[in-house]
This record gives sequence, C-alpha cells and structure tokens, in this order.
Amino acid sequence: MLGLLDKDGHIDMPRSIRLVKLARELELGVTFHRAFDQCKHPQQALEDVIALGCERILTSGLASNALDGASKLAELVEQADGRISIMAGAGVNANNVATIIATSQVQEVHLSGKSSRSSKMHFIAEQAKMGADDVDDFAIPITSSDKIRAVTKVLNSL
Repeated sequence: MLGLLDKDGHIDMPRSIRLVKLARELELGVTFHRAFDQCKHPQQALEDVIALGCERILTSGLASNALDGASKLAELVEQADGRISIMAGAGVNANNVATIIATSQVQEVHLSGKSSRSSKMHFIAEQAKMGADDVDDFAIPITSSDKIRAVTKVLNSL
C-alpha cells in the first residue's frame, strides 16, 4: 500500500513510479491508499493511479467516511470502468455496508472493525497522563471479530 502526493495535491508520479516498480520486483500487489482523498483533482488523480499500474484505490470518496462519499465513489467506479478497483473505506460497518455498495457499486470494502479493550494494568498512576487529558491511556485499540463477522454476514446476504 502506498500513497504519495506532492505539495500541490497531485499524485507524486516520480516517487510513486519508483515504489510501484520496487513492489513489482518483489511480486507484490499495490493499493493506493487514502492519500487519494486529499488530492486536488480526483478525476486526474484516478487516471494517474491507473497509469501507475495499481490494483486498487482505497478511498472514502473524498469524504470523512465512505457512506458520505458514496456518490463520489460511484463516480470513481464509473470513470475507472474496470481498469482499477475502487475500494470503499472509512467508517464501513454492518449498518451501512449494504447502502455503500448499492449506492457506489464498489466491489471491495475495507474496514478496521475498530473497538477497544481496557488495559490489564492493575496500577494506574493518575498523576501522569501519557497523552491528552481527554484520551484514556489505558484503552487498547483492537479489531473486533464480532464487527468483522457482522459485516461479513451482511456481505454474504447481498
């Protein structure tokens, strides 16, 4: 997975070409990640990523989440016309995955299934925070197998 933009919000083609070439030498597939969502001209950026030879673009449809970006995802799928896969990601869950797919016609989705669990620490020094005051230093981010299973169940029913 890679995603390089230049300072003006365009795909950084020279460096991306080098990285894709290295990936190919190692027989690795290449996904262009959500840096795409920060590009200045998404239609041109799509063509550039296709020219790089990437297999897919992970994108929220230039929105804060894939549900909000579903109509833009549909535009990208139409423009891509099978030349590259558009993978919807960001905020995908069991409650919205069917709508995202139906609206956008994407064939691939990405999700973290993000959850958290409490630390197993018995002693917690309240006087010293490791992060911001509103961040729980002892909440451990994890992937929830229940959330992944729930999305899989929805996908299998489509």
